Parts: sequence; C-alpha cells; structure tokens
Amino acid sequence: MIKKIFFIFITVSFSFALPLILFEIYLIYDQKYPPYEQFEYKIENIKYKFNDNPKKYSSDISSEKVIFLGDSFVYGNVCAGNKKDFVNRVKSEIKNKKNYQIFNFGSYARGPSDYLLIFNHFKENNLKKLIVVLNYNDIAINVVDCKTIKVLNKLGLIENIKLCDKILNTNVDRYSGTFLKSLDNFLENTYVWRFIREKLYIFPFLRKYYGRTTFESLYQNKNTIYYKTYIELLNVIKREAENIGTEIEFVYFPEVNYLKKDNPKYWKLFINEAKKNNIEVKDSWEYFLENKKSNDMRWSLTDYHPNCKAHKIMSEYILKYVL
Repeated sequence: MIKKIFFIFITVSFSFALPLILFEIYLIYDQKYPPYEQFEYKIENIKYKFNDNPKKYSSDISSEKVIFLGDSFVYGNVCAGNKKDFVNRVKSEIKNKKNYQIFNFGSYARGPSDYLLIFNHFKENNLKKLIVVLNYNDIAINVVDCKTIKVLNKLGLIENIKLCDKILNTNVDRYSGTFLKSLDNFLENTYVWRFIREKLYIFPFLRKYYGRTTFESLYQNKNTIYYKTYIELLNVIKREAENIGTEIEFVYFPEVNYLKKDNPKYWKLFINEAKKNNIEVKDSWEYFLENKKSNDMRWSLTDYHPNCKAHKIMSEYILKYVL
C-alpha cells in the first residue's frame, strides 16, 4: 500500500514537474539576445557600462554633440547587438543630415541621480543637446544603491537618508513580511515564476504585490522621498543644462507589455506634477498606441525590455518630435 501511494506521488509530481521544466528551458532560450560591445567607465567611483566609447567623446573637441541618457531602455539592452536600438537607429537616420555627433550614455539599472552625475561629467565638450529618456521605474531607482546615495548626499539632494553600508532603511520592499511576498522571494529565480507573476496583474487585489505595478503607489503619493527626489533631480539636471546653454529634452519611454487604452498610466500623474515645476516631459505613449505592432512589444515572455520593433517606434518618435 505504501509503495503504491509512493508510486502515485512520484508519478503525479513528475507529471507536474516535467512541463514546468520544459517551459523553464524554453523561457531561458526565449530571453537571450545578441551580445554587443560595451565600454566600462567610472565616474565618482561608480562603474557604468555604455554603448558608446566615452574616450571618443572626450577626444573630439570640435564637433557639436548630443547625449542620450537613461536606463536599460536607452542602453538598448536587447537590440544593441544588431544596432536596432532606437539610439543607433536615430544615428543612422541623421548621419548625413545633421552636423553633430550622437552619443549613447544610457546605462543598465540606473536612475535620475546617475543621469545627473553622467551629465555633469561630460557636459564641458560642445554639448549641443541633452536628451534624458525616462522610464516607469525611474521613480524608485533613485535611492536604492549605496554609492548613489553617497553621490546624492554629496550633492545635498537627500537630507533624511544617511550614508549606508550594505542595507538601506528606505522601505524598498514595500510588501515584505506578507505570505505572498515570501513565496515570491522563494520562487523568483525561476523564469516560469516570473512569467506567472506578471500574469497576476489581471487580478486587481494582487497588483500591489506583483508585476511592474508595485510602483503605482509611488506615483500616487507626492510626499514620498522617491517622488520628491525624482522631481528635484530633474530640476537640477534641467538647471545645470540651461546654465551652460545646452538644450535639454525629457522624453518618456513607456513600458510596452500592455499597450492598451485601459492601461492605468500612473506615470502621467508625475508628468503633470513635473509640468507644475516647469519640467516638460514629452510622453510617447499616444504615439506608441497609434503605431504599435501588437499590445505586447516586449523582448520575450519574461524580459520586459522593448523589442526591436518598439525601438523602431521610439526612434521615429525621437526624429519627429525631439531632434
């Protein structure tokens, strides 16, 4: 009897496990993208990776220049290998039409504090225009890294967050301690669970725990350190650019996994607030809705970076409304 129960248990477990294992293998393959050359560069002892060579930028003292700043959406994470990211597309389109050089200094997993730091480092070299491309998670990524906080302290932008060693007391994990979040932490290293987790977005009572919508509360509360720092950083970037006569544009690159009219669009709350602070942010959302190839234009089932068709749409928007 015990052997029979054990055999049934093994059979049932294997029946469930095998499809999940096969799906995990497929998802691992699905999210791969072409490799590309990257340039490591240190600023204020923070290591960045860029698609364009900073040494080339610094050595060219005659050409007028345009710099793109942003996170992995600008970095071109999944499309740069084939030069199909939007910055490379823009370069290709205006190569023989404009007399300035374009440099992509977007960097993976960075935020507005880094954009300010990178801009200040490169600004003294015939910089004609600065284009800062903002993304949904920029509001939360300002104060989650110790090195970044040291820079912010140095700039006098954060008064109530002290220098840190390893752990920040900033309530980064806003739902820690719940059973659902504990389960998430346990399973999050698998692609299958990442896939399932994002699908839980369709259940309103789970949205605060899963999906990219964990940022929604930050966009709705103007009194958080995240919100205030975000506004202040954009203000400083704008002021610093204007002080040296550099044109500046803030552009919003939307997440492309849910390109539907009923998307909550919480980032628009911030864009409206930024406008009250004399910060104009061009929002490409409507342009994406008009030109989308599908409602979901991410790279893969588990990688939320825009695919190369989405990058093409963004390049068209930049060429039409920004450059």
